[in-house]
Amino acid sequence: MESCFELWKRLTTNHHRSKSVVETDMAQQQAIDYLLATLQQTLQPDANVRVAAERQLKELSKQPNHPLICLHLVSQRNTPQDAPIRQAAAVLFKNLVKNHWDEDHDTGVKIPENERHMIKAHLVDLMCTVPSAIQMQCSE
Repeated sequence: MESCFELWKRLTTNHHRSKSVVETDMAQQQAIDYLLATLQQTLQPDANVRVAAERQLKELSKQPNHPLICLHLVSQRNTPQDAPIRQAAAVLFKNLVKNHWDEDHDTGVKIPENERHMIKAHLVDLMCTVPSAIQMQCSE
């Protein structure tokens, strides 16, 4: 079975057919890095930084494959220092699914069927491999 990241990579590679593999890999990594940096900003003590990051997360939720990028960050097994970011990604992922599984009446955003299928296919595996705090977030 493919990992969440492998599936996301395959999907985004197909989404960007006109780009070279190198450009696609770079774009995927940039999307991951950007979300990671934005999540880090949501944990900052400065309220202005947090509010700006939260606004940016709202805008990102309209982008293709955004729930899959979140799922990728949730599934990462990094150092203990990364735990707060992983937890923030889990909260974001849960909220995206809750708010956008069906069409959001405020924004008109709905998670596309292919992304929903991928989420369903990998959620059980994810739940078996993440710490209990993240399991609790994803199970709501």
